Amino acid sequence: RVFSTLDATSGYYQLELEERAKEKTAFSWKGGHFEFNRMAFGLCNAPSTFQRAMDTILREEIDKFAISYLDDIIIYSKDIETHKKHLETVFMKLKEAGIFLNKKKCKLGKQKVKILGNVVSEGQVRPDSEKIECIKTYPLPTTVKELRSFLGLLNYCREFIKNFAQKAKPLFDLLKGETKRSVRKIIHTIESKQAFIKLREEITEKQRGHSLILTENLYLQPMHQSMESELFWDR
Repeated sequence: RVFSTLDATSGYYQLELEERAKEKTAFSWKGGHFEFNRMAFGLCNAPSTFQRAMDTILREEIDKFAISYLDDIIIYSKDIETHKKHLETVFMKLKEAGIFLNKKKCKLGKQKVKILGNVVSEGQVRPDSEKIECIKTYPLPTTVKELRSFLGLLNYCREFIKNFAQKAKPLFDLLKGETKRSVRKIIHTIESKQAFIKLREEITEKQRGHSLILTENLYLQPMHQSMESELFWDR
């Protein structure tokens, strides 16, 4: 497999706002009154609008040899020659749409790439070592804000933790009734402390995913105490 990752420069700012939408972004600063001409970060519909734009631009390539997630584009091919053709196709589509790329953040023709917090190589997926190190050294959260931050880190790696929702439930229980901006101190239970230690230890162990072999028998097992399920197969 050959991979390339592309990054759209300044993301949302590449999309121009309609005239009727500009006045809704107005703000005052240093005695002046201003409004955005392009879609700014922080607008509530910016992520979905940008994603829809990228899906439209690459509608013929997505799920064939390209994946788009906001301002990140991943291109994958079976060999280097095919990859060159795929890259040329994507570059042409982006050029026609007026989408600029950040040269420094683009990685072309790689066998190992970082994608959305994971590392993909040789048909396998594993957590990014930098995120694993952050989780490994994360102290026991003492406030709601710190706990949300820790769970946010874990969320990038949750697919590598069996029964993640069940194991993390004691920690999520501490957030019940709390607002997103709450900085209140939390009182840990024995269960929440054990959950924190167990999750941190489990994700810092050597983790790696496997390529799915579609000719083998697959099984889907739903969970009863959380909104999750397991997909596994005979090996």
